[in-house]
Amino acid sequence: VFSTDNGGPASGFNLNAASNWPLRGIKNTLWEGGVRGAALLWSPLIKVKQRVALQKMHVTDWLPTLYSAAGGDLNRIEGIDGYDLWEALSTNGESPRNEILHNIDEDFG
Repeated sequence: VFSTDNGGPASGFNLNAASNWPLRGIKNTLWEGGVRGAALLWSPLIKVKQRVALQKMHVTDWLPTLYSAAGGDLNRIEGIDGYDLWEALSTNGESPRNEILHNIDEDFG
């Protein structure tokens, strides 16, 4: 797995050559350009190979997904928010995740 943590710092303090185009926003913003990222996943266990996966995924999904891919019993993991996306990613199926919470702000809602 090779993954970004969030959008690139296309302006401001950490200005570099990053570009989040065509997405709006930059690092540390809640626009897609600030929170959406790319990842690369390789495994001989992937059934549908050489493609772009468009399933919705959150960083919390990596633990149950990789644990499942390694043959782990997900019933042994309790109290986590992530979903197991291994079947969806390895077969290009549907993601069990249908929404992603980007932010909770107690002051502004």
